[in-house]
Amino acid sequence: MEIEEIEMVKIYWEEFKYRHDHYWKSFFKFSFAILFLLILPYAYKEKLDSLGDLKILVPILSCVLSIVSAWLLAAEYERIRVTNLKFQELKKPPFNAITFENVGFKKILNLKTN
Repeated sequence: MEIEEIEMVKIYWEEFKYRHDHYWKSFFKFSFAILFLLILPYAYKEKLDSLGDLKILVPILSCVLSIVSAWLLAAEYERIRVTNLKFQELKKPPFNAITFENVGFKKILNLKTN
């Protein structure tokens, strides 16, 4: 492996780690925000009843937030996937022998043990 390829592998690995970490942080932030909006009518029923017909906005906001978060997380997943593909392309044998794509549950479950 040339020096440039080694540096590119390092760069793609760091990018993959950053994207992966960002994805899960975003996932948990969106999840907690959506759950908060869904629990709000039960936790503060009296205060939301004083809003009258505007209390219907809380579940609508949670639906909108869940759609937006799904869209943003899907875009981040695509960035992770592309980064992982480039990382896998740059790795040389024997380091590229095991990837997420070529190891399935059937292969793992059919391994013979002593």
